[in-house]
Amino acid sequence: MAPVITKARPLTVAVAIGAGVALVTLLFGMTVQPVHAVAPNKGELYVGLDFGLIGHYTNRGLLIETLNSTHGSSKSAGMCFDGSGNLFSAQIQANTVSKFNPGGSLLAANFGTGYNQNPESCAINSTGQIFIGQTGGTHQVLKLDASGNLLATFSPTVGPQGTNWIGLGGGDECTLYYTSGGTLIRRFNVCTNSQMSDFARAPSGPCYSHLVRPNGEVMVTCSDAVYRFGPSGNLLKTYSGLSLSPSTVFLITVNLDPDNTTFWTADGPSRVFRVDIATGLQVYTFPIPSIVGGLAVAGEPRQMPNPAPIPRPTVPALPGPPSTGRS
Repeated sequence: MAPVITKARPLTVAVAIGAGVALVTLLFGMTVQPVHAVAPNKGELYVGLDFGLIGHYTNRGLLIETLNSTHGSSKSAGMCFDGSGNLFSAQIQANTVSKFNPGGSLLAANFGTGYNQNPESCAINSTGQIFIGQTGGTHQVLKLDASGNLLATFSPTVGPQGTNWIGLGGGDECTLYYTSGGTLIRRFNVCTNSQMSDFARAPSGPCYSHLVRPNGEVMVTCSDAVYRFGPSGNLLKTYSGLSLSPSTVFLITVNLDPDNTTFWTADGPSRVFRVDIATGLQVYTFPIPSIVGGLAVAGEPRQMPNPAPIPRPTVPALPGPPSTGRS
């Protein structure tokens, strides 16, 4: 077996140039093609930024590279990984979704068809089918195949912001959890095309991003707090934005860390927080030089047959005799 080459990520040229590209773009509004080919390690973060950009960060807040959807007037919002490690990013104002390969290179600035108005989030099942939630227009959820062809549309009951944040759960890949900018966490069965009973109502709102943990618990961000519910919809714990440092009442995202004992949340103004699930104590925080539109974590656990992928670069075999040691 060929030896694995490990990059000293914080010292790579791509890290330095990626940070420079992000700074130039944000400060001067220039259109710059970022440097790519840095596949994420487990636990690294992708943060949706202004100008159609996505920042790739270590879990200590170091900018590794900046991905560019080329939609300069759009906000990069919700994101999701497919089984090959490709990253999909909803470009809300551009009314489209962009697709990047595991190394961060843009594969399609405009992936898929059938968008009506303001796609904001996405979810992918184990067969590679992609579901898109839309804030405006018809508010329909779109179902695409891995090539972006439209397979079906769903019209769930919605609130003021449609199906803006969606996620698969229930262990069967049929249950679509979604929020609509109110306080309800709703459910829809995408296998039978039928509305399900509401999962829970949060104590405050509006509510946005949410997730289903492997044990069936559901976590949701609702501006001034993150709430954790049991599998039956009973409220287990409240993580107030006022307990964070600096305090905030503008939380919009929630994602599990691969350790499944901490979660990540971000506030719209420009900061990311890591919080201990059991104690509610803040573990870490770092600033973002942009209004945050969405968050994704490499290797995030979820209640599906397979965990979120951890994409790795392919290292070619080195010349030499066959290996005889450990494989």
